[in-house]
Amino acid sequence: MDRTATGSAGGGDNVTVASSVPVSLQTTRLVVKSFLTPIVVTIGLFGNLLNILVLFQVRCVSTSTNVYLLVLSLADSVYLLMNIPLSQLSCSKPGLPLAVYKFNPYGRAISNFSGNVAVWVTVVFTVERYLAVCHPIHGKVWCTVHRAKLASLAATVLVFVNTLPTLFELEVVSAGIPMCVETSMARRPSYLIGYSWWYVTVFAFIPLIFLAIFNTVLIRALIVAGRKRQQLALINTGGASQTAEQNKVTLLLVTIVMIFFVCQLPWTAIYLYKNLGPRPSASGIIRLKIAGNVCNLLALVNASVNFYLYSCFSKRFRRTLAKLVFCWRRRRNMSPTNV
Repeated sequence: MDRTATGSAGGGDNVTVASSVPVSLQTTRLVVKSFLTPIVVTIGLFGNLLNILVLFQVRCVSTSTNVYLLVLSLADSVYLLMNIPLSQLSCSKPGLPLAVYKFNPYGRAISNFSGNVAVWVTVVFTVERYLAVCHPIHGKVWCTVHRAKLASLAATVLVFVNTLPTLFELEVVSAGIPMCVETSMARRPSYLIGYSWWYVTVFAFIPLIFLAIFNTVLIRALIVAGRKRQQLALINTGGASQTAEQNKVTLLLVTIVMIFFVCQLPWTAIYLYKNLGPRPSASGIIRLKIAGNVCNLLALVNASVNFYLYSCFSKRFRRTLAKLVFCWRRRRNMSPTNV
């Protein structure tokens, strides 16, 4: 699923250069793009950088779970990085350097790619947790580091192939005032309808259905595990501790998926309405652009919160992070001081 409404969803306003913008849209852009977006992106990049540093540790990458979390952090980081110039230097602003307009088609395609990699890695991760929790015998065979890397690579290739056409939806007209316009391919009714349905199926319907089904099963498994935990604790303390750790991983994933639903369902509704619904009126277009800016912000929030979830649910993650900070401070204190 494209996690930006300025991407294929079209809920943003990258292509149109308006001579007069309503006050409501101006206010939304000011608050979302100029104030909230830089704050969310800064917090998200800082958190994802810490995620990558922790998860790149040799011991941490020894589990399939952390392979998925690492790929998810990398995809979220690229997504956040691309949205800094896309939100601040969009095609809707006239008078910018030509290089800015030429960057937008590529930046938008990379944003689509990285956002949807995170979507499908989340789906694969959810299926893996289902196997580990509900079918532990099969889980020992399938939930390995090697298979996690292969699954992540397969998801990345799948997303690349299916988002590649978005690279050719915009072109830059440099004669006179530079501006971004839709290509002839993007204006074809067959492409607009056919690719829109394919895109929303691959990156919205299928992921949401998979996540809804498996997340429901995992929530039920957590409830059952909570009832059995006390019984297991009375019999085997070590087994109870191990089970509790597995439940924390499952609860972490369930939380990630729930936040994903909250942040992505509005985008899906906008995408379906704009690309497959009736042609909106002038006021309807303004409302779509306002909603598109809000959906962009929700997508950025979704890409920014994982570090804080990892810190909350994983004691091992907190310990590794503390060791990294301690080593960094010790090296800084031991470095020679210039007089």
